[in-house]
Amino acid sequence: MKHKLITSSVRERVGDFAPAFVSYTEDVLFGDVWRRSELSLRERSLITVSALVAGEHGGQLPYHLNLVPRITDYRKKNWSRSSLSLPFM
Repeated sequence: MKHKLITSSVRERVGDFAPAFVSYTEDVLFGDVWRRSELSLRERSLITVSALVAGEHGGQLPYHLNLVPRITDYRKKNWSRSSLSLPFM
């Protein structure tokens, strides 16, 4: 069973000048990859945030950190404890 569809703000942000990017984000990334059932949304979120921290992509962190409590049962308090050691790895 697929996970529910996740909405993104990419269309409002870059839709006028990057429609292909919007399509990829909405259709492929959030429309397919994030909805696959092999990983829970909690696992997928933890992996994503870990990769963003490891790759020094801090600009994308606020979106994903705010997404976690909306799509999972994981609360911000627990999330911050889980991700505390990431910057030191």
